[in-house]
Amino acid sequence: MRSVSATFHRFDRVSLWNVLQNTGVYVLWTEQGRRGPSYIGEGDLVNRLGSHSHSAKGPIDGVVALTEDKEEARLVEAALLWCADEMGVRPRGQIKIGQKTLKDCCGECSLLKVHIRGQDPMRAPSSPVMTGTKTIEFELDEDGELLFSMPWNRR
Repeated sequence: MRSVSATFHRFDRVSLWNVLQNTGVYVLWTEQGRRGPSYIGEGDLVNRLGSHSHSAKGPIDGVVALTEDKEEARLVEAALLWCADEMGVRPRGQIKIGQKTLKDCCGECSLLKVHIRGQDPMRAPSSPVMTGTKTIEFELDEDGELLFSMPWNRR
C-alpha cells in the first residue's frame, strides 16, 4: 500500500517563500468555474501559476498543497482529475489524465490512498476548511482494471 497526503490551503494563506521553494498541486477557480474548478495542475508552483495568470480572464482564486516531490504532486493531481471527471466537474479543456500514473503506482503497491486535508479542493476556496480527512482510494483488480472510491458524490 502507498499513502500520499496533501493539505490544501487557500492562496492567500500560503507564504510566498513556500511557493517559491516547492512543488505542489493547485486547483484554480475563476468566475467561469461556478460548478467546479477551472483547472487542476501540478508542478513547479511559481512557473505553473504564473503561466495561468497570463491567460486568465478575471481574478483567479484557488487552493494549493505543497508536496514532498513531483511524483507525489502527479499522484494527487491524477486523483483529483479522476474525481472531477466522475463528479461531472472536470475543468473544460482538461483531459482525464493520470490513468497510467495511477495504474503504475497501484501495480507496484496494489493500493493507493490519497488523503486530502485542509481546504476541500473540489469546493470553492471560500468554503470552510474541512474538519476531517477525505480519502481517495485506487486499487487494481485481477483483470488490471482500476477500481476506485472517492468521498465526494457524483453529480
